[in-house]
This record gives sequence, C-alpha cells and structure tokens, in this order.
Amino acid sequence: MPISPNTRARPFMAMAFSLLTGLLVLIYPLSIYQEWQRPLWLIAVMLFWALYQPRYMGLGAAFALGLVVDIVSQGRLGQHSMLFVLLLFWVSLCRHYWYPLAGWRVWLVALTAIVLASGAYYLWIAPTVLSDSVSAPTLIQAITINVAVNMGGWLVMMLLFSRYRRAPNDDD
Repeated sequence: MPISPNTRARPFMAMAFSLLTGLLVLIYPLSIYQEWQRPLWLIAVMLFWALYQPRYMGLGAAFALGLVVDIVSQGRLGQHSMLFVLLLFWVSLCRHYWYPLAGWRVWLVALTAIVLASGAYYLWIAPTVLSDSVSAPTLIQAITINVAVNMGGWLVMMLLFSRYRRAPNDDD
C-alpha cells in the first residue's frame, strides 16, 4: 500500500533496529560446525532498505556497514564492504532499469541478490575466516539453507516494515 507524501514515515529507528539485529546475527559466535549455516540476515535487511528506502540506504552506508562487520569479525578489511557495495550497486541498477520495481520483480531481485551474496560469501569470505577445506556438497547445502533462511527473513521484513515501503514514483 503506497504511503502518501504527507504521512510518509521516517524509517530511522526501524532501520537502526533492523540493521543492529542483522549485525548481531552476523557476528554472534557459533561453533565451527554451525558456522556454515550462519544466516546472512544483514544482507536481507540491507536489500530491503535499499529497495524501499534508497534515499537512506545507499552505497556509502553499505560501505560503512561492511567496514564495521570487517572490524568486528576480525576478517580482512574490505571484504564485506566490497560485497555489500557490489550487491547494493546491482540492486540500484535493477531499480533503475526495471522501473517501477513492484510485485514479483522485487521478489526476483531479492532472491537473485541473496543467491549471489550467499554464493560470494561462502566461496570468498567464509573460507578465509574458517580456514577449513569444505566439500562441494557441504557448500551447496550451506548456500541452499542460507538462501531459504534469508528469503524467510525477507518475508518477515516485508511484513514487519510494510509501513516504510514507498510508492514506486516516490524515489527520486
């Protein structure tokens, strides 16, 4: 349901709460066996805000959030930043070329972005953090579980923050 310009909700508190929750899920310590099933909810949260509030979640915010994740997780500086920036850049391209981005197109963009982010995370970032060789079936299983959990998180985001979704012609 589109929100009129007069009653447009400011999403700052909801954004801060959801990004902090996604960050806590990403950095919560897990055992080495559970690490491969870690949900990347921070990516789903960033995608939601980048699609529906692009004025507040841009490439600069993605870069800064990636640096925070790199520092807190003690990984290589710039890995998460590059992943987040490339992901949000791709989403902004989709927003530009598929205007208006509504209905099934939003789900397609979210699913594609989450699949790409999960694949990049498990092929590029996770091996440097875990320093353990993993077989291909384990990797495919981890990516499949991660995509399913993140799309569930996407559905929860759509339901919880439906009042912050903007009309397609509102994003200038």
